[in-house]
Amino acid sequence: MNFPIIVLVGILLFAGLSPVLARTPDTYSVKRTEIEVTAGFSGEVESPPLITLSSPAQGEVVWVKNPGEAIRKGEKVGQIDPIRARIELKGARNRLKIARRVLRQKEELLRLGLISKQEFLQYQARYNDIESRVSLISYQIKASDLKSPSGGLIVKVFKGTGSMVAPGEAVLTIMPTEGLYVLARVPVDQASQVQTGAGVTISLPDGKRIIGKVGTISPAGQGFIHARIVPDTSLPPALLDSMVSVEITVMRKKALVVPSQAVVENNGRFFVFVIPPQGKPQKREVKLGTTTDEGLVEVLYGLKEGERILAKGAYEEEYKNIKRYIHKED
Repeated sequence: MNFPIIVLVGILLFAGLSPVLARTPDTYSVKRTEIEVTAGFSGEVESPPLITLSSPAQGEVVWVKNPGEAIRKGEKVGQIDPIRARIELKGARNRLKIARRVLRQKEELLRLGLISKQEFLQYQARYNDIESRVSLISYQIKASDLKSPSGGLIVKVFKGTGSMVAPGEAVLTIMPTEGLYVLARVPVDQASQVQTGAGVTISLPDGKRIIGKVGTISPAGQGFIHARIVPDTSLPPALLDSMVSVEITVMRKKALVVPSQAVVENNGRFFVFVIPPQGKPQKREVKLGTTTDEGLVEVLYGLKEGERILAKGAYEEEYKNIKRYIHKED
């Protein structure tokens, strides 16, 4: 006799706490609507490829940040003193100054017809080479302030403070923490259901849910494929390498749906209360399918489109049945 009372308490608590119930009318007309069918998978939060910053010129490492330090996009993470480049730049600027003066003289000679057009163009090309060299060295010196192209973490330092570096030599490596994505593992037998561009819901460890979509699909080996999930909003850097669950939309279909609050459960079987044209609501067993985020549940069989059922009142009607059961047992 106690068991039905316990069930009743659970039913009433569920009804009282459900936010969808407050928006559900007392009765509901069974209708066919488009729903999303989702499949759940696990995935790991990953970052874009590592970024290696190299020295643009030969010189000495003045300073560099330490491994493990968090950095922001555009933040200065190290500095190179390009000793040779500074010396070379001084000489190149002097050569450019002289070449500019000579170029003006050549222009005047060309105007007077004392040199050919070809001779002038040859000298102009030499002048352009010197000018380009000055620009390149100036850039190398300016780029000797190493700045991060992305927010992230410094994972490795190849050249510490005081080290000598050659042009193009790696100084440090950064692991980006911007543009994080989820790499979901999908069994091969379900791969055909997952399409690029499909909608995805990412469930985070703290209970928050983030919307995204399938970006790319690639082989993963051992009977799986990888679906790269791109979130619509940035994932927190603290989630890097964490496991999350994802629900990928694998199908859209038209289906009969009813409010989930219209369904009552008894010993693993599910029932609704159908309202006939005349008479009292009648309890009818149904088989359920997909549950939507809107608080609707698919009915696979047991109902027809257009039939009316109790929605909010389903729990009260079940309560009447439980009371009759209790009194009958008494």
